Amino acid sequence: MAPLTLNTDPTAALDEIAVAVTKAGGEVTGRDDSSLDSVFTSGLFRFKDDVRFEVDTATAKVHFRSASRTGHSDLGANRKRMAALSAALSSLI
Repeated sequence: MAPLTLNTDPTAALDEIAVAVTKAGGEVTGRDDSSLDSVFTSGLFRFKDDVRFEVDTATAKVHFRSASRTGHSDLGANRKRMAALSAALSSLI
């Protein structure tokens, strides 16, 4: 998926990302000046997916990735989650 375009300062962007992650059912597990780490837990089997957002001020982009901790396939759950989070973060674009 394409990175988000940053139209605000990094701190405000990470604040918005933290809110979106929490609203989507994730837990923020770490944050610094340029990145935010979070974990999402599936409902049925309680699988954990790690999601990371990185603010690149040089290119004014927010890069992100989502990865399952276990298994070979998540049946598209990570991609669907990231598409929903991208839509929720449209104010950054």
